[in-house]
Amino acid sequence: MIKKSNIIVITNRISYYYVMNDSSISHIFQPNAVDYMMKSMSLIETELFDKDECKQAYYYRILGEITEAIQYAYFSKKFKISFCKKIKGVKYACNNPLVIKSLKNVKFSFLPNKGWKLKALLLK
Repeated sequence: MIKKSNIIVITNRISYYYVMNDSSISHIFQPNAVDYMMKSMSLIETELFDKDECKQAYYYRILGEITEAIQYAYFSKKFKISFCKKIKGVKYACNNPLVIKSLKNVKFSFLPNKGWKLKALLLK
């Protein structure tokens, strides 16, 4: 869709609120969630524009996707995983090339609030 769009707008305005529902299908245990999410994000990267705002929005989105993947894959209350496996999973997620690239290139001033800045620091 990005490739076929004539105009794309980037805004910091929140226009979508996600409601977490522990019984939804997206909250099933998926040990490959990190790989699935990062693969879909890598497809978007090939269509990036030269504008820095687009790249920053992309890096911000990567950080959001990886934190969700970590939550679903390793910290779901429904599935008991050992602390050691959680640590290994988080390290695996943080070593994904897209995550490393995003953490290296995201401008912390672009992140919307202190919570997101903290997430980025913890991922680093």
